[in-house]
Amino acid sequence: YMEVQYMNLIFPEKEFGRGCDIVEVIGNSKFYRFIEIKRSTLGLDDINKAIEEFSSTIKDLEIMEDVVKDKILLHDKRRGCKTLANAIRHAKLRRIKVITLREADDILKSCYKKYKESR
Repeated sequence: YMEVQYMNLIFPEKEFGRGCDIVEVIGNSKFYRFIEIKRSTLGLDDINKAIEEFSSTIKDLEIMEDVVKDKILLHDKRRGCKTLANAIRHAKLRRIKVITLREADDILKSCYKKYKESR
């Protein structure tokens, strides 16, 4: 995948000790994409944790809910990891997109790579 050069990324969990893993500021606009990364089997508890992380990020960054364009749970499915169907339903009801790393677009993959480099 191609490297996306000029990305405006914030890592709330690293900066504030809580919140989602990555916030992408989209273009020059004040729209945001929230990304939470999950590395093992994905269940209901993980969706609930992501919901908490997203809302604490909104508070910490002092932004309005309506400028958050996407809330994404990026699932880095390792060998043997499962995605439980009830977790997917729970996420959809809360407008959270569950995307596996394999299915992710270049921008998401690049966000993930930059997050890993920043650790």
